[in-house]
Amino acid sequence: TGKAANIVSTGSMTEIVSTGDNSTIITNGKHVCIDSDGKNNRIVCNGRDTKVKAKAGTLITLTEYDHGCINNVKTEYVDGVNIKEDTWYGIKNGEFVETTPYPYKH
Repeated sequence: TGKAANIVSTGSMTEIVSTGDNSTIITNGKHVCIDSDGKNNRIVCNGRDTKVKAKAGTLITLTEYDHGCINNVKTEYVDGVNIKEDTWYGIKNGEFVETTPYPYKH
């Protein structure tokens, strides 16, 4: 919580919830969920099966892995139209897809 926070996390099955604006969140690990309620944030999820939910104005980057290697990297701006705010996204075949959080999350 708070403006301009910098959050860095490494580890599997991690959940990060951030409520501040203008924050940077970077994760590395598989099965990570990031729920960002702040505006104008920057989020990078590097790892297998990562998911993110953010507000309009946030820039999100997800990676897709295949057999331990990065297969795709995709960055999008949450504009409320193409990428909706308050909607969970993952990456599949190089494109953002709507999804749900993991059963042990939320």
